[in-house]
Amino acid sequence: MNRMWTVILLIFSIAIAGCGGSSSGGNNSNPVTDPDVQTIGCTDNFGLDLFAAETDSALGLSWNNQGEFDASGGYQVRYGTVAEAYGVEETVDCTNLDCETTLTGLNNDTTYYVVVDSLDSLGQPTATSCEISATPHVLTFSDDMAVAPSASSQSVPKIASSWDGKPLFMGWIENGKFVISRSDDYGLSWSVPDAVWSLGGVESDPSLTFRRRVVQTNPDTGELEILVEPALFATFAVDGTVKFIRADFPDGPTGALSFTAPVDIGTGALPSTAAYADHVEVVYERGGGIWASSSSDGGLNFSAEQRVDNATGTMFSARPDVAIDPRNDDVFVAYHGQRGEGNTDIYLNFSIDGGVYYQEAEVRIDDDTGGGNQSNVSLSTDPRTGHVMATWEDRRSGSDVYFSRSIDGGNNWEANLNSGTGLIGDQFTPSAETDPGRNVFVLFIDTSAGQKPLFNRFNSLGSFDTPKEVSSVAGSAGSAAKTPAITIDKLGRAFVAWAENRDGPVDNVFFARGE
Repeated sequence: MNRMWTVILLIFSIAIAGCGGSSSGGNNSNPVTDPDVQTIGCTDNFGLDLFAAETDSALGLSWNNQGEFDASGGYQVRYGTVAEAYGVEETVDCTNLDCETTLTGLNNDTTYYVVVDSLDSLGQPTATSCEISATPHVLTFSDDMAVAPSASSQSVPKIASSWDGKPLFMGWIENGKFVISRSDDYGLSWSVPDAVWSLGGVESDPSLTFRRRVVQTNPDTGELEILVEPALFATFAVDGTVKFIRADFPDGPTGALSFTAPVDIGTGALPSTAAYADHVEVVYERGGGIWASSSSDGGLNFSAEQRVDNATGTMFSARPDVAIDPRNDDVFVAYHGQRGEGNTDIYLNFSIDGGVYYQEAEVRIDDDTGGGNQSNVSLSTDPRTGHVMATWEDRRSGSDVYFSRSIDGGNNWEANLNSGTGLIGDQFTPSAETDPGRNVFVLFIDTSAGQKPLFNRFNSLGSFDTPKEVSSVAGSAGSAAKTPAITIDKLGRAFVAWAENRDGPVDNVFFARGE
């Protein structure tokens, strides 16, 4: 945690307003870096991007100098509580095209308007970003609730959200079936769960992925055009076969789902799915190896499977997770594996052609030299920079949740960080997501005071926040939580789920929302 920027920030919610200022470049939004230009905003291919992460009494700012304007004199941040009237100026000593800083000592629940100028060596502005507005505040979690209380055990919850947070979907295994429940009010209420599959067999290993809408601005008319409509993807195993089902919204995201016929991906277990536009990548484990299959038509058809790990002989690989870089369609697959006698480590392989070919050699992510086991990795990408984020269970000194980042497409990884520093118990089974503000949300199980789910984040300035509890009961009276899951929306709401035996001998799925 020894970084140049170490700032104690409480949990945040990201809010990004539409462009209200000016830049020296154009205003050509890119659908790859900007999944929903109506609200993500302040992404300018030829100017200065600007994003803000809201925290307690502070704003974490980050920007990209897309126009490569002269910044030999650093950058100037101007902000105030009135639009286009900035009473405070700060100079940031950074001359890169990708910089960040934090505005501290701000008033919570007050809206601030911010712009960034690039400066030449004489301190003169060479470009100005669009204006964003953001409000410092403390993230709090709503009262946790059982999604669909049942006398039957519910396990392995998965959660997926549109960029708007509506609709929100939860899936889990109950009575040997993969069922899905839906919320259209940010998790305040949930529908009666429906079975995904009805053709028999034992279902397991659920995975849910929401393909978010992709839009762009027509350069001739300035109007928004929808390139790809949203869809929900469900992947699971039935008697040892990985299956994939796509659900569309014929009447728009507020309407009912329409499921396509299932597609058999291959023999295997524990599938993980990532999607952007019409590219869908499914990875899974089989026979001690990791396999992948790609679709270029939104999941209607898939390529022949290919193996992506390097385990041979008595070696093995297990529990893969997959992520796609929306900027260039690169695919990243992480997993744990044993490459000799002894411990397991975290490995990654990647494809730079949309899943057609993977690299011949895998890359090790963890930097443990003491022989501890690493496992259960969760992978995500920063949608703005393409940075790859890995979070995993690490036993180099007890059981902790560790984090690392690659800023060069997965080839090299930064020194590993312990996200649970200061916790006295064990931490395990993390689930992580990355938001457009360059922050990694992490949900994991901690045993410092009973077995409960904790929420944390790795912020854009290189440090972890203080973990927050999300269950009001887990850890007390014999109630234990397990299998956490997390998703986010464009405004930084954190939607979290876990299984817990709160009301008796069986586990039920619980939910909470942080904002």
